[in-house]
Amino acid sequence: MKKDIAHRVAFLGVASALIFVVLTLETYVFLGILGINPAFLSLPLAIALCLYGDWKEEFCGGTIFGVCAFIISFMVAYTPMYNPLVSIVPRVLMGIGAYWVYHLVSWVINLILNKREEKGHKLLSKKKNIFWRETLPAAFGGVFGALINTVLVLSMLSVFGGDAFAVAFKVAIAFNSPIEMACCAVLVPIYVRIMKIASRTPNKVLFWNGAAVAQQEPSGDGQPETATEKLS
Repeated sequence: MKKDIAHRVAFLGVASALIFVVLTLETYVFLGILGINPAFLSLPLAIALCLYGDWKEEFCGGTIFGVCAFIISFMVAYTPMYNPLVSIVPRVLMGIGAYWVYHLVSWVINLILNKREEKGHKLLSKKKNIFWRETLPAAFGGVFGALINTVLVLSMLSVFGGDAFAVAFKVAIAFNSPIEMACCAVLVPIYVRIMKIASRTPNKVLFWNGAAVAQQEPSGDGQPETATEKLS
């Protein structure tokens, strides 16, 4: 138990450092050259960090991303992010929202596929199983997380940002938001899969009655092996 906790803490520490480094590079490159502050690589990484584990860690990626953005804003004198209500709170809520969308979509897809298999339809291949049960839900969670991030940050800027809101709104709608959502749709599923392998985390599909199905790699015939456990 202690070994698992130590492994998880170490993993989160490495992920936090990676998010900080990537976000710093993005900020200096894009803000210095183009005058905008997108998060094409760090945002998908933060959202994936919210999705890969269980519900107790759903806020981790967003919180780490928000704290990093808050610190970096002082390094580059980006005053709109000096307020934690602008830089941190929206990112915490982003991670929570992305997590539940991910598991809702995963639950619906697994329910449909399991019903399909019960009716005697041909089993999906391993690649199709992975796409439908893992990749697609993670893509939905990533896109929804990016959308929440944009909406909440702009909402907070409209209240606390003053003149910065008008500029941020134009940039976000015209440039940042569409590309960030596209990057999240592509990169979040990749990051989630890498994180689950690196942290030895089983794939879990959350059910609303408190039970969870640990979904492992599909077997040779294309059907995933599952084991039901009760959430603590």
